[in-house]
Formats: sequence, C-alpha cells, structure tokens
Amino acid sequence: AGIQDNGFYAATNISNVIGVGQGVWIWSGDTIIGTQPFNMNITGPPNVGNINLPITYTNSGFPADDGWNMVGNPYPSSINWDSPNITKTGVNNAIYIWNPDLEQFASYVGGFGTNGGSNVIASSQAFWLQATNTAAVVTMRESSKTSVTGAFIRAVTTTPFKIKVQNGFGQDEAIINFDNNATNGFDAAYDALKIPSQNPNLPTVASVMVDDYSINQFPSQEINIPIRILTGVTGMHTISVENIESLTNSSCLILEDLYTGINYNLSLTPSLNLQLYDTTTLARFILHIGAPKDIEITEISCINNQDGKLVFTKNSTSPFDIIWKDANATVLATKTNVFITDTLSNLLSGTYYIETTDNLCGNAIDTVILANPLPITATFSTIKDTFDITETVVFTNASLNAVDYSWDFGDGNTSSQANPSHTYAQIGDYLVSLISSQNSNCQASNQQLITITDNVTSVGEYNTIKDLKIWTQPNLLYIQFKDANYKELEIRDLLGKIVFSKPISNNNQHTIKTSKWSNSIYLVTLIKTNGEREVQKVIISN
Repeated sequence: AGIQDNGFYAATNISNVIGVGQGVWIWSGDTIIGTQPFNMNITGPPNVGNINLPITYTNSGFPADDGWNMVGNPYPSSINWDSPNITKTGVNNAIYIWNPDLEQFASYVGGFGTNGGSNVIASSQAFWLQATNTAAVVTMRESSKTSVTGAFIRAVTTTPFKIKVQNGFGQDEAIINFDNNATNGFDAAYDALKIPSQNPNLPTVASVMVDDYSINQFPSQEINIPIRILTGVTGMHTISVENIESLTNSSCLILEDLYTGINYNLSLTPSLNLQLYDTTTLARFILHIGAPKDIEITEISCINNQDGKLVFTKNSTSPFDIIWKDANATVLATKTNVFITDTLSNLLSGTYYIETTDNLCGNAIDTVILANPLPITATFSTIKDTFDITETVVFTNASLNAVDYSWDFGDGNTSSQANPSHTYAQIGDYLVSLISSQNSNCQASNQQLITITDNVTSVGEYNTIKDLKIWTQPNLLYIQFKDANYKELEIRDLLGKIVFSKPISNNNQHTIKTSKWSNSIYLVTLIKTNGEREVQKVIISN
C-alpha cells in the first residue's frame, strides 16, 4: 500500500504466481511499441464463488497516501462495482483505472466517471482502491457479475458537469456535481481523490477541498471551489466545461483567474485559451457556483384572468436586487437588498423579465412566459328533447378545453362523467345543467330542457297534432281541437305536477284561467279513450 509510485514489486521470474484478485501493472501491446487491441489467451479453471480481494493497510500518518491497493476483477465476467452484492468494509467507494490511451487515471464513484471511468469492470481488469483501516474487506460474489460487456475503460453515460484542460500532449478532466446526500467534506460514497498522471507533460485538473479531487460532490448550494490546474509544459492550454445544464438551477457559473484577476462567465464562454505555467503549484482558479435559484409559476387560471403569479427564489447568504419587467420592458416592480424570495402577483398572460443583480453573479435576466388558457365552451346534445319514461337519455358532451364535468339532471341526480346517461323515474320537464371546467376558477355552463312523458316520441310529433290549436292571452289559455276521441285534458308544470285537469266529454274548446300560474313552460296532454296521449308544449307569460 502507499502512493501510486511506491509499493510495487517487480517479478523475479516467469513462474511468479499472481494471486486471485491481485492487480498487476504491466506493459502490453500488439507490438513492443504498439497499443492496438490484441487477444490474450487465458487457460485454467475459472474463479467462482465468493472471493475476498487481497487488501492491506499501513498507517504512515498520511491518510491521503495510505491504504492504496491495486486489485483486479477475479471473474471471467464483467462485474458491476455498484452492485449491492459486493461487500465493501473499510474502503472508499471510488475506483481508479489507468487509461493508457490518455495516460491518465480514470476514476469512478457514485454514478460518475472521469477519463473513461465506469462502474462496469471488465474481466481481469486491474483497478486501484483505497482502504481506510486494517480491517478493510472487499468480497466479490457471483451475483455481482453483470451481463454488460465490460470493455477495458468503459465510459459511463451520465452527463455531470465537467471541467477539462488540454495541451498539445493530452488532456485531463474533473467532475463537480450536486447531490443532496453528499456533504462539503470528503464522502467515501460520492468523492474520488485525484491521482495525477505519471507523464509530466500532461495537464491535471482537480477541485481542492483539503485534498485534490477528480470527482467532487456537494449538496446543492452557493459555493466557491478552488480549482488546481498543473502542467509540466508552459504554454497555451484550453480550459473548457461540459454539461453546464446539469447545474442549471445555479444562478451563475463564474471561473475566476486569481493570476490575471479576470472573471469568466462559463455560461457564455464555455471554452478558454489561457497561458499556463509549469511553475504553478497552487490553485490558480476559483469556480464560483451561484446560489440555486427557482422560479415558481402560478399560471393564469382562466382566459384573460389577471391572477398569474411569479415567485423568484435564490438561496443565497447575500442579498440581491431585482427588477420585474413586462414584454415592453416596462418596469412593474423593483426591490433592493432582497433575501431569498420576491413575488409578483395579479399578472395577465404575457412575457415577463426578471433582472437580478448581486456581487457574485453580477447582472442576470430570466424570461418567463405566462400563457393565456384556451377558452372553455360548454355544450351538449341528446338525440331528441322529449323521451318516453321507459327510455334512457344519453348525453353527448361537445365541450371544448375542459377537463372536469359536473352534470345536474334536474331531478336531484348528478354525474361527473364526460358523457353520462340517465333514466328518469317520473314524467315531467327537467332542466339539465352542465358545468365544464379547467379548474375551480375557470368554468362554463349550459342548460337544456328535457321532457319525460308516457308513450310519446318527440316534440316534433307534438307540434303536428292534426286540427289542434293552442294560444294564449294575458291570464288565459285557449285549447281547440276537432277530434272527438279525447276524454280528458291534463296540464303539468316542469316538475310534472298537475296544475289543471278535467274531463272533456263532447266539448272541443276550452278556456283556462292562468292568472295564478307561474310564468313557465307547461305540457298540455290530451288523453284519448283508448289511453293514448298527445302532448304539446305551451309557454305561459302572464
């Protein structure tokens, strides 16, 4: 155990035994100087069952240098380092694999990898891990194998924020990620220490939080992270960042150059060409990650309503100034020295600009659009407007831009279905109501009169009763007919209540006083001697 360039033991002869799970660092290639892929034949029985990797720990008093072990995947299959079936006791979760193409160490921890690092470790792949005490144990199990083919240095597909540095000899990268399960200190499950390349010409980049990290995870916050970039060659280097969108809730991303005093907004300039020096040993840069921000939007509840709301939140320890503007850049509100949250309410639909200024991020503008909801139309239909009491009425809903429906069938029964059906228990006229809504503040309504009678078909037939005349004058209703087969006259209100009834005998003209009747629609029913009924509507307006 020890730092990367100490603790190796050279082979003494070709008969030296490589222990199960022991890592070996060798030169290999298709030729003595080539590094093209080649096949290697391995003979003998495969390793099976539970295997404890050979791990040691020597305490030299320097925790960052102690406990480093190079081990290997002992199985003739790829393994998943994140498998819960691998026992890891007294070790950090990060693994490190030498990438000969980049001449850099690949690192992997907690779902993220640099320089090609991955959770899938190929069969026979050697890798570094760090023990933290003398009781360290790593036990591989058959169930930790994976069906994913593990090529040597298999890159992960996650896209965290990366900072890269490149010169004419090669490149290096580091990861910074927000995970609310992590802390600001070293987390064995989330952080990976930096192991620099052995090639002195290559650049190295690391975040510096006591130790140097290749993968550094924090809870979401406003934070300033020192960035150490070292190189063995003085000259122009390219510093770039990738996947800024993974930090989109941050209010800004500024790279401060302590040597030149220049601040670079990485959201606007994600790639920089800077002169770096081989004499630099300290962290020359500071990555300023602005406070997490959030814009909570309460949309307009209904077309043309003025009830939209925007809440801007920035979880910063320092205040900020804010200016709210509409689409015409008209200032709607301003406030200085705001801590955490500011709100703008009673908004119409449209575009709004939120301009904030603070000491770290400077001036920033966010754009928010409040959409105007589509108008609601409430409408429905039935195949006819008069039904026999034995029939079921089917309602066809043709409402537009609604999501909820409330029906009142006029007889005390209701429904929330889009297209309900209903059977009435009594004859009469029923006013059916439909309320179509988008939400509790946005709705439209419609009504339709449905008539339920005995042994009739449609109102169209009522209006074609031969030789029947009905007309009104103030406080009077006149009924005249020629058919001698009628035996009874009956008039009902909308609730089906009989308001007038009398035998007809041979009298074919009737005058009825209506002065005490309510202004409404009534059904005039003529009942024949054979029991058949003929019905016609009449409107009384005294």
